[in-house]
Amino acid sequence: MDPKPLKIGILAGEISGDHLGSALMRDFNAISGDQREFEFIGVGGPQMIDVGLEPLASIDQFLVNGFLEPLLKLPELWALYKKLLDDFDSRKIDLFIGIDFNVFNFLIEKRLKKKGIRIVHYVSPSVYAWRKGRAKKIGKFVDLLLCLFPFEPGFYKNTDLNAVYVGHPKASAIEIDKSELVRGRSRERLGLPMRSTVLAVLPGSRKSEIHLLFRVFIESAIAFSKRITTPVVVVIPCANTRAKEEIELMKNAFPSIDIRLYEQELSSVLYASDVVLTKAGTSTLDCLLHRRPMVVSYKLGRFSYFFARFLVDTRFVALPNIISGKEIVPEFLQDDASAESLSEALLKELKKSKAVEGYFSDFEEIHRQLATGASRPSLAASEIVKFFNL
Repeated sequence: MDPKPLKIGILAGEISGDHLGSALMRDFNAISGDQREFEFIGVGGPQMIDVGLEPLASIDQFLVNGFLEPLLKLPELWALYKKLLDDFDSRKIDLFIGIDFNVFNFLIEKRLKKKGIRIVHYVSPSVYAWRKGRAKKIGKFVDLLLCLFPFEPGFYKNTDLNAVYVGHPKASAIEIDKSELVRGRSRERLGLPMRSTVLAVLPGSRKSEIHLLFRVFIESAIAFSKRITTPVVVVIPCANTRAKEEIELMKNAFPSIDIRLYEQELSSVLYASDVVLTKAGTSTLDCLLHRRPMVVSYKLGRFSYFFARFLVDTRFVALPNIISGKEIVPEFLQDDASAESLSEALLKELKKSKAVEGYFSDFEEIHRQLATGASRPSLAASEIVKFFNL
C-alpha cells in the first residue's frame, strides 16, 4: 500500500449527490484494494459520511431552490465558499470531485484549478436545456466530466473537455425485473393495507419545494381518491428528518385523507405504490427504475418562473422524457399543475399501466441503457483512476 493516502476533496450539495458520492467513494476503495488508501474530505449527506467522508460543512446549508432563494442566502453561501477553499488548500488535497450542484461547484473548481488541483465534475450540467455555450467554458476548469446519460457526451464533442458516459449507479443497483411479490412485501414492511390504492407523493426535500408543491399534491390526492372506489393511502418518502418534520406540520391541514410519512424508505415506498405523483428531478428516474406509473409536476415561485422562461430551452423537464426524446410520462408545470389536472392524469396513468400491454417498455429500455457500465465497481470510479493514473 502507498504510505501516503490520496486526499480527495469532494462536494455534494444535494441529496441526489449524496447517493452518487457514497457509491463513488465505495467504488474507489473497491478498485484500490490494498494498493492505495483514499481520504475523502468535503461536504456530503449521511450516506457519504457513513462511507467515511470527513465533513467540512453540513449539506443542509446548501439546500436552496429556484432563483430568489440563493440570492437571499448569498452571504451565507459566500462565507461557505471561502471557508471550503481555505480548508481544501490547508489540507492540500490531490484531487477535487464536484458532484452536480453546478453553480457552487463550478466556482470551487475554477479556483482550485488555478492552484493546480486536478478536477473531476460528476454529472453533466443541463447544457441541453439552457445556456448551451457553457459546454466550451466548462473545459477551461474541468479535466474530466462524468456523464450519467448516454446523450450527454455529444454536447461536448467540439470542445477540449474529456466527457465520458459512465451510466447511472442506481440503474445497476435496482433489478430490471421485479415481481409483484415485492409490492406485497413492501406494503407489509411499511404497514400498509393490501387492498388499498397506494399513491406515492414526492414533493422534494428542499423547504422551498415542499412549500410550493405539497399543498397542490395533497389536494390532487384528495381529488384522485374521489375518482376511484378503493381507499387511498398517500405515502411520502422523506429524504431526511428536516424534510419529514416540515411535511408533518403541513399534513395536519388535510385530515380527510390518510397520509403516512417514511424516512429513508424511498425504494420500499415506490415498490409499495400503485402510482406516483412526483416533482421533476432525479425522483422521476427513481420512479422509472422501480417501474411505477408517474405524473410529473413542478412549480417555481413567480419571480423564479419569470426568469426561467427566458433561460430554459427544453421540450421536457422529466428525465424519462428527456432521455427518450418523447413524452412517455405526463408533465404539468406551473399553472397547469392543478388538483383537477393532476388527479385526472393520475387516474389515467394508473388505468393504462394495468390495461396497456408494454406500458413499461420505454422504462425498461432506458433502464438497460443506464445500467451499461454502471456495475460494481463503477465505471465512474474506474475512469477517474485511469484518467489520472492514480
